[in-house]
Amino acid sequence: DMMLHLLHADIAQQPATVSDVCAATGLPEGVARRWLDSMVENGWVTLREASDSAHREVSLASDVGSGLRRYFREIVEGR
Repeated sequence: DMMLHLLHADIAQQPATVSDVCAATGLPEGVARRWLDSMVENGWVTLREASDSAHREVSLASDVGSGLRRYFREIVEGR
């Protein structure tokens, strides 16, 4: 759910906050944050301070976003 949420945000060119991404999972916040921390450690997503400095924004690493786009394009094209 997190990866799809982040892919959607990336395609829509909309920022995704850590809170939004965690809420998208439907998991308890602590569990969702541990998964998010793991994805950061593995280099799948990146965190940065939001422009309002009250939130942190999360986004897919560029190679992960490209890979997900390619994967879904191949599914649609029937490869």
